[in-house]
Amino acid sequence: MVRSVVAHQREALGATITGLTMAERDEWFSSITNDRKLSAQEVIEAILPDVNARRLVMDRLIGSWEFAGTIAPAARSVTLSENGFRLNIGQVEALTFFNDTIRILMAAAIDDPRLATLPLRSTSYVSIQSPQCAFIGSALEYRTNKPLIDALHRHYVRSAATTSNGAPRLGSPYVTHHSAELISYAREFSFASPSGRSPPYPFNMGANYTRRDVFSVLGIPEQKGGPWFTGYTSHGPDWFIFCGIGTGGRTGHDYNNHFQGDDLVWFGKRTSGLGQPTIRKLLSAEGHVYVFYREDDRDPFTFAGVASPVQIDDARPVKVVWRFRSTTSDRPHWRKLAKRTSLIQLKTYALSVRIAMPCCIGGSLRWTLIR
Repeated sequence: MVRSVVAHQREALGATITGLTMAERDEWFSSITNDRKLSAQEVIEAILPDVNARRLVMDRLIGSWEFAGTIAPAARSVTLSENGFRLNIGQVEALTFFNDTIRILMAAAIDDPRLATLPLRSTSYVSIQSPQCAFIGSALEYRTNKPLIDALHRHYVRSAATTSNGAPRLGSPYVTHHSAELISYAREFSFASPSGRSPPYPFNMGANYTRRDVFSVLGIPEQKGGPWFTGYTSHGPDWFIFCGIGTGGRTGHDYNNHFQGDDLVWFGKRTSGLGQPTIRKLLSAEGHVYVFYREDDRDPFTFAGVASPVQIDDARPVKVVWRFRSTTSDRPHWRKLAKRTSLIQLKTYALSVRIAMPCCIGGSLRWTLIR
């Protein structure tokens, strides 16, 4: 891979971007933009040198962009400058990152008790038809409070994308400055594996696994009960979801989990909510989230893939839309193929089993199939 301008400039300055002050970063930007304009990748790598923070912010950017696109695709734009970016929805900002600080607009009053411990700033955009404020903090602060912030941000985006009578907005005054390159980069980077590493466990998408198989792959003793049998649990930094699709669980509860295109619409346990520590950890996992599903509560599970949350609804039970990072263009095909394969195997077994009776012909024992 060709080394980026960022890498060359780090050597020239004798320091990493991480170690530079804001003034030094500005000087660095000026020195390399005298000759040409920076690419979106170079800007984002410079302002977000930590790969985990970069992925977190790019996930949020592309999640907001895509959700707004389901409501008012013409009202979206993102502006990119040498030291940050701003996502615009309709007339207003929705998300920014400048000076090592992420600013996320939310549909909530600044005195909302759920936000009491968060760094906030009051906002008063007249086009937003709801109470509003902005979270302003570091990527780490955002990660710690991500589920709640994301849910309130989603409501803000919906309000920003619609007019007072509920119609989708048809444009944005910032469209002429839109950076399609940044959206392309964010989309590509967002769905890469965390920290640029591959999932550590070699599960095959579309393959069937019992829980005992999963324990074997993880290299842990077989479990006889506990959280591994109640829907979702963690192992180290990674999380594992076992869910039913179109079927109730062993406890008799049917949570209406279902595939929506290539995405999985999933519900937590009946009393789950964004305030629960388990749900907060699951939705802001530092590792990978492995998703397994089945369509009958007595069948093995099928591995759906490694997923990231792209939509979170603060309800009881909590509702999450998971998007799979691996290529999913053939996901509907292999879901159908799995059913078809099972049917073919069943027919094959039926055709292969025959009842035979012994008979003696010329002193030799022969078997005659009964049709």
